[in-house]
Amino acid sequence: MKSSLYLLLICSICLAPIYAQDQHLSLRNPALSSDGSQISFSYQGDIWVVPSEGGQASRITIHEAYEHSPQWSPDNNRILFISNRYGNNDLFTISPQGTNLKRLTFHSASDNDGRWIDNSRILFNTRRSYAQVERDREFYIIDAKGGTPYRAYDAMGYESACSADGKTLAFVKGPCRESREAYRGSANRDIWTYSHNTKQYEQLTTFDGQDTDPDWGADNDLYYLSAQNGKYNIYMQHIDHMGKTSGEARAITSYVDEGIETLDVSHNGNALVFMRKGDVYFKDLKNQSDPIKVNIQVGMDYRFDPQEYKKYTKNASELSLSPDEEQLAFVVGGDVFVKKNNEDRTYSISPAPHHAREKNIQWLNDTTVVFLSDRDGDFDLYKVMAKKGGDLMRAFEWRVTQISNTPEDEDYFEMSPDRDQIAIVSVSGKLSIIDIDTLGQLSESRIIMDSWAAPEDLSWSPDGKWVAYSQADLDFNDEIFIRRVDGSGSPINVSMHPRGDSYPVWSKDGSKLGFLSIRNNGDTDIWFAWLKKEDWLRTQEDWEDVEDEKDEKEDDNDSLLVAIDIDNIHERLV
Repeated sequence: MKSSLYLLLICSICLAPIYAQDQHLSLRNPALSSDGSQISFSYQGDIWVVPSEGGQASRITIHEAYEHSPQWSPDNNRILFISNRYGNNDLFTISPQGTNLKRLTFHSASDNDGRWIDNSRILFNTRRSYAQVERDREFYIIDAKGGTPYRAYDAMGYESACSADGKTLAFVKGPCRESREAYRGSANRDIWTYSHNTKQYEQLTTFDGQDTDPDWGADNDLYYLSAQNGKYNIYMQHIDHMGKTSGEARAITSYVDEGIETLDVSHNGNALVFMRKGDVYFKDLKNQSDPIKVNIQVGMDYRFDPQEYKKYTKNASELSLSPDEEQLAFVVGGDVFVKKNNEDRTYSISPAPHHAREKNIQWLNDTTVVFLSDRDGDFDLYKVMAKKGGDLMRAFEWRVTQISNTPEDEDYFEMSPDRDQIAIVSVSGKLSIIDIDTLGQLSESRIIMDSWAAPEDLSWSPDGKWVAYSQADLDFNDEIFIRRVDGSGSPINVSMHPRGDSYPVWSKDGSKLGFLSIRNNGDTDIWFAWLKKEDWLRTQEDWEDVEDEKDEKEDDNDSLLVAIDIDNIHERLV
């Protein structure tokens, strides 16, 4: 895209100089000081400190990089945190007053999950030596004053933490993403320990779901998150001096509607802090009191200038041509822009400016653009048109209207050839067909698919009777399917091959369905299926006769009707 445009980025919008946690500030990674009197956390990509009883927080770092996962040293003199100031994640320390910043790691690999072993040593996870062959991370130790880190254990995993006496290491094994709270299966996360006394590893948890985020309390009590009831809750398990379990694990919390996001225990083991529903909670372990919500206030000036002007000459992420081919709609930086389809006219407009993200733009007609936006919280359908009607490029004012309002995010949509229907896919895997009129009003809606694997790469047949799409099977291999938009019948597997197939496209005359496939030595090639058996059986001479007949007939798209012979369609591939 050679056209130039100016984009106004609204980096932050402040209605008041002080924000309270009741407004859900999206604080991240709360961590307790050694004695439990203070909490450090990440907010707006910086590290903050606040008393454990709540109140006004103080910012101790300010940088355009993203900084997170703070951890207090046992003597409370330093705070360890992760930052990408130099491109990838590195370990840094700083005083609780925001002075004496020190960078500890300098490797090109990202370093994460930093924890204090004692006041002089730090344990962290990284992928430096075995990234080519292992998904799990390695455990390294570095001196708190800096120096060369070294690999400390031959095991691999995540979220490592050393007990207060330094005799037992707890860590997580299992490749499943922590965000998959309800997962059950062989890839689940489990808590393991390593005893420096016996030099042995022990699997602590055997639950086939998710166990994660271990941290040590007093008297060798290990706290961790487990989704045994379907939601993450805090459990406590006592560990003996040999690194093995002693007694049964005990549930500390029992939430059923929404689980806990993160957990941290003070070094003295008397308190813990956790996040749930975007709020921070403090629990006194010594007195076993109920968790108390911590009300945190952050007051600040603008971190950066709230307005930034940028000139873009490239990086358009999406492009859509109007039906009359006179205008182009495109997305840059999450905003919708429109310009004339003329390389000599570089001027463009942004008819729907907003700090939310816009995506998946398509023209309903020559004067209306439909797109997805999360400006109301979830991704829903919106339309933009000139306030007084007519050409978008000639207008001075525009009207943005929300045309769908569903309880879940819509992922993407595809307009039918006649622009009277929309095929839309939700993040949960539902494929719906919705009628839409020329004014953008939605009416009849029908769900034709509801699957754990959301369909991708939607493509309408020329007659608007079928949709083609790619979809993963139970081996996570993508196949090409076609299905009637009225919901009748079952999906038809066109590709039927153990190698990935994607991006189906119908030929203009509706006789073929093309797609990309890596079935030939792993290379991406173009394949297509003959939709009618008689076309598949035609000889070269037969096709010459057909072409002659086509030349004699007037092109009539209105009468086009796609005919498909379903039986053994996967055998008619070229």
